[in-house]
Amino acid sequence: MIMYLHIDKRHMKRFSLINSLLLAVLAVAVIAALVAAWEPIERLELKLYDLRASLTSKSSLTSVVIVSIDQESANRLGGWPWPRTYFAQAIHQLQERGAKQIGLSVLYAENDPNPGLWEIRDIIRKIETDPGLLRPGQITALFPQLQETEKRQIRKAIVSSSLSALRNVVLPLLKEAEKRIDSDTALLSALAAAPNVVQPIAFILGDGGAKRNPPVPDYLQRNSLPASGTERFSTSDTLSAPLPEYARLAAALGHINALRDSDGIVRSDLLFIAFNNSLYPSFGLQLALKELNLSLHDVRIEENRVILGDRILPLIEGKKVQIVPRTASAYPIVSFADLVDGKVDANAFRNKIVLIGHRHSMPLEMLPAQPVGMLPSVDAIAHVVDVVLSKSFVSRPAWAVAAEASVIALLALMLAAFWSARLQLALITSLAILFIWTAISFSLFLTQGVWLKIAHPMVFFALALGVLFIRTALVPQRSEDAVGSEFFDTTDFRVRFAAKTDTGMVRDRNEDSYCADKHLGLLAVADGVGGRASGAVASRMTADLVTENLKKGFPDVSDAVKLTRSDLSETTKSLGMAVMAANKSVHATAELNPQLRNMGTTLTAMLFDGNRASIAHVGDCRAYLIRHISIEQLTDDHTVAVEHSKRGLSEDMAQMRHVLTRAIGITPDIVPDVDELTLTDGDILLICSDGLFNMVSDGEILAVVKSTGDPFRACTRLVELANSNGGHDNTTVVVAYIEKRR
Repeated sequence: MIMYLHIDKRHMKRFSLINSLLLAVLAVAVIAALVAAWEPIERLELKLYDLRASLTSKSSLTSVVIVSIDQESANRLGGWPWPRTYFAQAIHQLQERGAKQIGLSVLYAENDPNPGLWEIRDIIRKIETDPGLLRPGQITALFPQLQETEKRQIRKAIVSSSLSALRNVVLPLLKEAEKRIDSDTALLSALAAAPNVVQPIAFILGDGGAKRNPPVPDYLQRNSLPASGTERFSTSDTLSAPLPEYARLAAALGHINALRDSDGIVRSDLLFIAFNNSLYPSFGLQLALKELNLSLHDVRIEENRVILGDRILPLIEGKKVQIVPRTASAYPIVSFADLVDGKVDANAFRNKIVLIGHRHSMPLEMLPAQPVGMLPSVDAIAHVVDVVLSKSFVSRPAWAVAAEASVIALLALMLAAFWSARLQLALITSLAILFIWTAISFSLFLTQGVWLKIAHPMVFFALALGVLFIRTALVPQRSEDAVGSEFFDTTDFRVRFAAKTDTGMVRDRNEDSYCADKHLGLLAVADGVGGRASGAVASRMTADLVTENLKKGFPDVSDAVKLTRSDLSETTKSLGMAVMAANKSVHATAELNPQLRNMGTTLTAMLFDGNRASIAHVGDCRAYLIRHISIEQLTDDHTVAVEHSKRGLSEDMAQMRHVLTRAIGITPDIVPDVDELTLTDGDILLICSDGLFNMVSDGEILAVVKSTGDPFRACTRLVELANSNGGHDNTTVVVAYIEKRR
């Protein structure tokens, strides 16, 4: 919508200068938010990152299989945490099936707290030393730990009360049970037989301020790189590692600390964490190195990248690698319970990288003997392995921030340059810049993995439009509301229209409203009833409600039988229904709000469709048709004076010509007058409030609209005439010129 501002040149320069200053301040603020990574805008950018990532998300090109610790497995194996014997069985199964690498993401930093095992060992000691130390029922209390055959043999031995039976029968059975439920030893044996298991370590991230230099065990030294300048990396002064006997058997150790974005989602991996002047690699990086037959000491760390053989990993913020998530079906998923039970195809894991873990990020304290922190999902670890092996890296080039800031500055410049003089050009140019930048961002991300941010230019554009529209609305105008000439097309005609409303010379408020919706082809004028403040509310509310009702549509037009004519088009029925529905809403609002009690309004509306104009009318606003050199009133005023005239009553009703017999909002049900007009080329239609036709004669109206030839100038001239003739009321006028489409 083009706003015509009636202000002098000096005021225009001041208006443009203030706009430019506002845009400059806003641009600086958004650029500062870009540099400082302000969280609200960053969250939007992360969603846009996910959108781009989803377009590149394909099935994995690497041989990764996920063994999922899932609800199905919990239902079958029991609640979490599971005995370590289950993981020992899983490792044995994977070894037998030829897994190339095994990533066990569950950290066991302490011995298994197993009271049953401790009890069995206590009984064994007492039987071997002095059976008389046994408490009554001590052996039978262990029955849940024993197998059924063992229970029967022990019962017989207890019944016989034979010392030799205790030592020769019970003792061997207890020692066999000890071996079976000693989960620490079971897992240790499995790890000893599987030299290809990568195990996790975990840190509590902080500033490394304690600067402690505790002795580092040999198994940690082998899995770290010495580093003198570790300031740019995430740091920690607390580390949790697997039990030493486990860790010494690991093919490699890698940290499992998750780096969450502000919305809680893991989209990146901390390749290294600094601890005790050494750098410790991530779990995913260690798995990738093993797959590439590289050792940790083959890794070269530079300013903004990490080099692994022929692979160069770009670092975001100098410390993390960005992940492009694969689809949910990117990796084969195997239930942990199926693996333990041997229900998986023998070739499912051959020469594969197998990751065992939870498929959702969770607090580390949910796992046995874990430090506080976040454990990444096993999918996120798989993504890291996939990023390294498939070379699908995401980078933020050094010039990215400067380019993003330049786009924001360019948008500010275009809006400042054209807003005051050429609004449409300002909007089109700015939208084109934003579209081109977005297209470039998507293209570079999809083809080269270059991440350029688009949220900040979008946010700036939205905020700038809001600021400028508010500024424009606050600029003083000669009339309170003026719309320049616009047009819309029906299938047969082009409708050029304009609207104008003015308080007049007497009233202190404007209770008129109008609607000019070119998308619907709707033109309407409403005049608030009675001079009350609520009249303005009623007129504005009615104009808005009719528009909204038409946009929503009326799938059921059964109430159309209430309208005054039965031979109506669906368009006319819809307009009539929209007015009736608006009346119900206005009346209900007035009933609920004492300050608005008895508010009302008149309304005359036209809806254009094809070669027809549908008309709905309530009250004393009017619609006129100017055709050739004549002017015809299309609506009848709903006033006492007109009703008496229709009945042939001759008494003087001059005092009653403003007393309405029908108005919107006064009663819960109202039926508008509806009609249809067939349009011809050259027709001029006019809708107005009584502030016009009470001050300007029909002949003057005809002369103005025929002589100007332009709807905006016609509206302006008619309002000026009404004011010059006294302007006793608010004046609102809508003029539409009908032209045959060529």
